[in-house]
Amino acid sequence: MTLTYLLANKDTEMLETTVFNSEEGDAVAVFTDRKQAET
Repeated sequence: MTLTYLLANKDTEMLETTVFNSEEGDAVAVFTDRKQAET
């Protein structure tokens, strides 16, 4: 089992994550290491 971490804004009614736009499409930041997600 692999844990994944997403960056989310917890100061909203519903959790929200930032969607990054590029020419190749939309993406979200996903981390497999908690330390990397926190920095």
